[in-house]
Amino acid sequence: MAAQLAVARGARVFGTAREESLPVVAALAGVTPVPSGEGWMRSLRDGGIDRVDAALDARGGGALPALVAAAGGPERVVTIADPAAAEHGVRFTRGSLAGEPTGHHGLTTIAGSGGRPAATMPIRATFPFSEAPAAHDAAQTRPAWRRVALLNDRV
Repeated sequence: MAAQLAVARGARVFGTAREESLPVVAALAGVTPVPSGEGWMRSLRDGGIDRVDAALDARGGGALPALVAAAGGPERVVTIADPAAAEHGVRFTRGSLAGEPTGHHGLTTIAGSGGRPAATMPIRATFPFSEAPAAHDAAQTRPAWRRVALLNDRV
């Protein structure tokens, strides 16, 4: 969602993913897919991207040193996934859980998109509230890039 909103606001965006998930990234309008792993910076350069203005780490798993190097400093990187952020001088945001802004202001980008969606959310399964435990089980299985949604069946 963050990548799509950034594109809607005019940013050039790349998204890293495992090889099997690259088609999902490629399907996001305006987002350049880049294979994750140790060679991702080389892939960026090979694709003509020579500068990274800012980076969002939504995965965790030790990517922060490379993101800091790519963006030119820790002040240009934020993570929502790596609690080791402080070790790298990176901001770790937890949103409303920590009393921080929620990001709901980004919804105005979607609402003001002239009738066409500025962002899409791929759904892999839906469940009524009455089947919430099954929805939870489904959400725990990979791949996690498609969402599981609960539908209100109590109206």
